[in-house]
Amino acid sequence: MILADVRPLVITERNLRHGMIKMWSGSYEPQDMCVGTSLDKDLMVVHSGTEAYETAKQLKDLFQEFTSHQRELYKKFSVEEMTILQEQQQQQLNQITDV
Repeated sequence: MILADVRPLVITERNLRHGMIKMWSGSYEPQDMCVGTSLDKDLMVVHSGTEAYETAKQLKDLFQEFTSHQRELYKKFSVEEMTILQEQQQQQLNQITDV
């Protein structure tokens, strides 16, 4: 499935459920009737192995790599922030004991 202007989704047939199609499209059509057609202007169901599928899969992989990178940056930031806060607390304690 490809969602325009949103992160791409790649859902294999064994993971695809009619309820997911119904939820996104508001439609009760059988899955086979939706394949290869646009459900609305932002959602399209494509077959595995097609160029559109490969593009969506590459975009999904890139998005996952990006979010993983963001998580790692957040972890590093948290550690650095904790270190700075501990140093500040230690300095404050030292100032109090020096007085």
